[in-house]
Amino acid sequence: MAKSRSASPSKVKATKAPAGPVSAQLANTVTLAWFMLIGLTGMVVPKTLMALYEIPLTNLEEEGKKNETLVVMMFQGWMMWMMMGTGILSIIRREGDTRTKGLVCLTSAVGMAIFLVKGEMGGHQLWQDLGMPDTPVNFNRALFAGYLVLNVMGWQDAGSPQPDFSLASAPGCWAEKYAAVISAGFGLMMLFNIDGLFEIYKFSTGDDQKITKMWIAAIFTGMGQTLIANAITLIFTLGANCASDINRWLFAFYLGMFMVSCVQTTTMGLVADTMPAEGQLFNSALWAVGCGLAWKKMVGL
Repeated sequence: MAKSRSASPSKVKATKAPAGPVSAQLANTVTLAWFMLIGLTGMVVPKTLMALYEIPLTNLEEEGKKNETLVVMMFQGWMMWMMMGTGILSIIRREGDTRTKGLVCLTSAVGMAIFLVKGEMGGHQLWQDLGMPDTPVNFNRALFAGYLVLNVMGWQDAGSPQPDFSLASAPGCWAEKYAAVISAGFGLMMLFNIDGLFEIYKFSTGDDQKITKMWIAAIFTGMGQTLIANAITLIFTLGANCASDINRWLFAFYLGMFMVSCVQTTTMGLVADTMPAEGQLFNSALWAVGCGLAWKKMVGL
């Protein structure tokens, strides 16, 4: 009589039943897709994104084409920082283990809460003062609230993992920690001391450039929130199983920012003639240090 053969335990795939209706992978994918779309559109065709949100650049016409160019460049700078966070989310979506995917859902939820709270504390009003109608503002409110709920559900699905803050003071992961410090430092200045930041970079606008100053304040408010969200993501995901891939991404990002800063040493002098080149040289030095830290880990030094 032939014996029935049962499947070997090693060949049976273990499956994890989701703890909730939304998996961490799905929450990360949906969040990533939106910010990838916004970031790429804002970098490649910034005026198109502004038009979709019904923010008229025409209010800058009286203050000159140079000021319009400055505003668009700063808007693109905001989008570059958004792409930094998007890169980290992309890596974790592909390579992260369950705990890391849960942690990135937690960071996304915290980021959405920051966008919502800061928006109600004057962030939305800055854009409405520039001409953005109520519909896009309410769309953002609903979007951030929806992403907040979605990512909380994804975090719970992954077992509600908690970040290990002891890793922040432990040796290693220097490129990630450096990026977190830079992001948090600039983000806090943009949100709470924008005039102090302007003073450091010796940037000023005349009394006849009030609209330009309003634009820059609105952009820096959004950029500051993005930077704080990036810093939180970097700290929460220290020690992730895909840390080497995140380090390589940071090397590429630092290198890109270094090249942009080198170019802006010349171009910013054309559109912001009150700002000395030393500010961009300082930025270039910041990115060069980041490049060095990430490269050191990449080559095993």
